[in-house]
Amino acid sequence: RFFGIGNRDLEAPSVVVLPIDPRLDDTAVETRFRHDEIKAGMGVEIDLPASLSLRPSGVFLSRNFRDDADLGGQPLVTDIYDPAGLVGIEDLTSLSGDLELVYDSRRPTRDYLSTAVPATGWKLTGFSGYTFGVEDDPSRYARYGADLLRYFDLHGGDRVLVLRHYTEAVSADLDEVPFTDLPALGGPSILRGYPRHRFRDRVAMLWSAEYIYPIARQSSGYLFVDTGRVHRSWSDVAFESYRLGFGGGLYFYTASSFLATVSFSSSMDGGFFFNLGFDPVYDVRARTETP
Repeated sequence: RFFGIGNRDLEAPSVVVLPIDPRLDDTAVETRFRHDEIKAGMGVEIDLPASLSLRPSGVFLSRNFRDDADLGGQPLVTDIYDPAGLVGIEDLTSLSGDLELVYDSRRPTRDYLSTAVPATGWKLTGFSGYTFGVEDDPSRYARYGADLLRYFDLHGGDRVLVLRHYTEAVSADLDEVPFTDLPALGGPSILRGYPRHRFRDRVAMLWSAEYIYPIARQSSGYLFVDTGRVHRSWSDVAFESYRLGFGGGLYFYTASSFLATVSFSSSMDGGFFFNLGFDPVYDVRARTETP
């Protein structure tokens, strides 16, 4: 799905002037696109002293956009948005390198509780990387940001409050970043309650709070609220017009391993989402999710 670039409310295609250049006009219309993607990557995790780890990685990515896909009755992205403003709406080939530094002191506070559901500690991640296109791919940008988590044991090791702040940004102008690669909010792990990649722009910021409580020996319930928005640049950052998502769900795990999560979510703009996942929400690298 593509909803334009920016933080605007959705509008119907019939009430907007077409075509829309998303680099200049932040009008949001729900559209769809399809691309075939080939990705190959390699990375290592290097354990360091004091709960630190270093994660260098590299990725080769090749994408081919298609206009013959079944879009479920929704308009094709190029029917609404000007193809000249959709940077990267063609065959793309790029190489990227990424470096993460992670501090992770999360742990349970009771020996009899699962290690898959920590009750206290920090997880602090800083990341940066660079992507450059090969041949006609316009990609020329650095990506950087931070993902900061704090766990608080409220009672007995199984009633836990998790606070999160996530920031991601790219260094280049919109002409040098394919629209599919812009920092995005929305989906099952970041700004829950909205469609995946509902908001895109050069800077994305998120705050989140989650309360985890016991259900049974190998399951916990949780309630959450997420708020965030995207910005065109750091000078445009304003703490207003933030989007709000909320909901709850269940975690399932063994004594040492995470098994699955189911969640139900909605937002201040309406809609309802159900998600089944097999990774801990806070261990998913949101910026590398598959569209």
